[in-house]
Amino acid sequence: NKNANFVIACSGGVDSMALCFLLKQAGFLNLTAVIIDHGIRKNSAKQAALAYNFNLKNSIKSIVIKTPHIDTSKNLEANARLARYNAILNYAKQNKAEAVFFAHHLFHFLQHALCFFFGPLYACTVGKAHAHLELA
Repeated sequence: NKNANFVIACSGGVDSMALCFLLKQAGFLNLTAVIIDHGIRKNSAKQAALAYNFNLKNSIKSIVIKTPHIDTSKNLEANARLARYNAILNYAKQNKAEAVFFAHHLFHFLQHALCFFFGPLYACTVGKAHAHLELA
């Protein structure tokens, strides 16, 4: 049902920006691109604003969510991923989204699979992040 509420996890990268544009062109009427600003990098707010403005120009509703403080001393990527997924999925639940679209391509999946099988510490945090991907 293209009239239902849908959320797009929008990183501002090529994959997610293309997904935003293509879903809009495909007739999804109630899209919201959720852009996460972890505030870790110096220019993170600027990158979030670029994604927001691109979506605005293309009539795609967007919201920028700042995540709570992330522990950068260890497991930065895993901690940021978990915060990002939780923020996106909480927004989706609050807004009764039918689904959340992620623009990960096969290589990302393979990276996660390899880390899962060959990096037990990393695999543990990835497993926790994926456990939060349910909307029910």
